[in-house]
Amino acid sequence: MKQNNNEALNVLTHPGTTLKQLLNQKNMSQRELAVRTGLTEAYLSSLINCKKPLSVGTAKKMEYALGYTAEGWLAIQARNDLALYNFEEQNSITVKERNLLKKLEQIILFMQEKELLTQYGSPVNLVIELRQKMKVANLTAIPESFQTGIFDKPKKIINPYLYYACIGLCEYITSRITGSIPFDQEKLQKKRPDLEALLAGKADLKAIKNVLKDCGVRLFWLPRFGEMELEGYATMTVDQSYVLFIFEQGDNLAKFINSLLRIIESITAGKVVSKKAFNR
Repeated sequence: MKQNNNEALNVLTHPGTTLKQLLNQKNMSQRELAVRTGLTEAYLSSLINCKKPLSVGTAKKMEYALGYTAEGWLAIQARNDLALYNFEEQNSITVKERNLLKKLEQIILFMQEKELLTQYGSPVNLVIELRQKMKVANLTAIPESFQTGIFDKPKKIINPYLYYACIGLCEYITSRITGSIPFDQEKLQKKRPDLEALLAGKADLKAIKNVLKDCGVRLFWLPRFGEMELEGYATMTVDQSYVLFIFEQGDNLAKFINSLLRIIESITAGKVVSKKAFNR
């Protein structure tokens, strides 16, 4: 059953609710508590009726008077504040942000398929989850957020949200990678003949990935999300290894090989400092 706004607010636990319960358990009046804490009855009444937040000073005075730690009181207040913020956030998502879900539909379906996003949920929850994955406070900020540090951007982008969300997806996948070995430029240079031989043959992708991984380079291939200018993307992990993303070229193996060689050549030549987009 759908929860209305009043019901959603009622599940929040304000420190005043806990205070009221404690006073009942201890058979203590608000007047007695006011004397013990040095707080006014009017203030305590507002607190008990959940009309005022609980301050650090009040939490400490409650500790002396009731024997419940200040840390405990402040934890209740913090949980209430976060729950209230989450409630307000869910009800402040703009129509423009919801409409962006359509522009990002292919990426969303891919992320859900790979269990990088929840498969089922309301558009509101999907917006919030995408904000977390893309590391933006508002989905409308995706293009501007990922433009910084991306060189060789296309002069014209058909769908900027899709283009930069693809980069956001690459960065999110990269953030989940652990245990990578640092990039070894000299080793990659020595392995170039092996890679070219593999690519000249049947293009055994598993063997190619293993050779690159041994040089501190992780390779992923992703679908081509509609009419997209992005051909590939290279970025660096916290372990100083490289992660390469190649976007599928349909059934055109020659284009895939050319894309991969182009990016590997850039990395080997030291042209990719931290991140770089490769465009068609």
